[in-house]
Amino acid sequence: MSLIDSIVKAWEAGYTIFYPSIGKVQKTGKKLTVGNAYRKSVKENQRNIQHHFPGEPDKDAKCLLIYPENSAERAFATAFSKYKSIETPIGKLTELKINDDDGIEITFNDAESSIKLNKDELILTFDSQEIILDSEGITINGDTKIDGTLKVTGEITAQSDTKMVKVSTHGHTTALGPTIAPVIADLG
Repeated sequence: MSLIDSIVKAWEAGYTIFYPSIGKVQKTGKKLTVGNAYRKSVKENQRNIQHHFPGEPDKDAKCLLIYPENSAERAFATAFSKYKSIETPIGKLTELKINDDDGIEITFNDAESSIKLNKDELILTFDSQEIILDSEGITINGDTKIDGTLKVTGEITAQSDTKMVKVSTHGHTTALGPTIAPVIADLG
């Protein structure tokens, strides 16, 4: 008897055959509740469906339901149409996290560096050095080296101990007394 003949005889005898089907995620978590994608009946929802994707499928995502060994208890969901979050290693060097709340984060494991991007800011981190770009400007935490010309169109303010000093109005204490701020003559 062939495999096809066996399947036909099982079907004719009333043996339930679980075919792969399209499901729709109703509830998320480590185990899913999945309903039939084309029928609205809540009674047909299957609970505690396994999935092994490195992340969490989004509610209402469509997926493929398969039944290993023709067993409803072993139902497995895969190939989701959308995800709530993704967290996975990529090779040996990096880890990727993506979700609606925190945005995107790529961590480079061996260099203790990362890139984080969300709706409010971009943060680049390398060891203890950090660059933050947000709506207020650019913040650099750590020693900074500029190899080349620095052109500034606005005022430069530096912090000396606890007081803020503007470069255009600062003076220096000398043996002859304090100096005045430099005056730049217009030669044009």
